[in-house]
Amino acid sequence: MAKTERVVPVVIFLDRGHHPYELHLGGDRHTYLSFQYISCELKNRSADDYRQSDNIVARLNLPNMRYAKEQKLDIYHDAQLGLVQLEPDPKKQLKYIDFVDYYTDLTEDEIETYRKDYLSEAEARMGLAQILREEGRQEGEIKGEIKGEAQMLLKQIQLKFGGHPVWVEEQINLADKAQLDQWVERILFVDTLEQLFKV
Repeated sequence: MAKTERVVPVVIFLDRGHHPYELHLGGDRHTYLSFQYISCELKNRSADDYRQSDNIVARLNLPNMRYAKEQKLDIYHDAQLGLVQLEPDPKKQLKYIDFVDYYTDLTEDEIETYRKDYLSEAEARMGLAQILREEGRQEGEIKGEIKGEAQMLLKQIQLKFGGHPVWVEEQINLADKAQLDQWVERILFVDTLEQLFKV
């Protein structure tokens, strides 16, 4: 419609009343950003029209659209399904889950009802979206443990051998937690770096 080559969806919160179709950001002396936009007030759109949409922006914004109170969990469910179906990147899924959660604003009772009534019947499809937060947290903890253990091993090597060649650090950076555990124990009983890293 605006004859553009690229479209970037942007959410702009404006005061009630007349909405201009261009926005100028800056101060009294300078305008730093000026653009035109196509206005779309989500609260005036029926969520039912977009519940099966293959447009991820529409699916994620279902909670911001108009729907009956008794549809709240259905709308939340369709937004979550849209996220899983339309966004393959787990990191982006994690980010967008927060967006959907924030704008749906489920109560504790609604969350419990959702878990009981929806997750059991759609567990295969919904499992990824629902466990992403926990998996992300656990993955971060594991990476943190590995990094900490690698640093500790390098410090032990520095203290015991006075330094190390490049290949030592490369070995440590490629190691998993089990291998690092083994080296941290073994360093107490070896006399050379070659003995420490022998297979």
